[in-house]
Amino acid sequence: RTKVNPRVYTSWTSNQLFFDDTPLSVLMDRIHRTYGVEVEVESPQLLDMQLSGAVDFRSLDSLISAVGEVLEISMTQSGGKIIIKKAQLTTN
Repeated sequence: RTKVNPRVYTSWTSNQLFFDDTPLSVLMDRIHRTYGVEVEVESPQLLDMQLSGAVDFRSLDSLISAVGEVLEISMTQSGGKIIIKKAQLTTN
């Protein structure tokens, strides 16, 4: 028997998406279904990254900003598409 976290399935009622070791691939599908935008990933290895916690999903901009910061990846929106890449390291 598999234990599930009920917050993962009911969090949308509080305008939040709750993740419990959720792979980036699942988040990409959820973004596509919720916002109707295509999501592309530059590197297949990124799909295995996992996210835990709650994110406000009322704004797509807020969602991609928060997820990008937490996972330390680049999520940019261009037209009807979101492109996910490894974050560029900044040097001073």
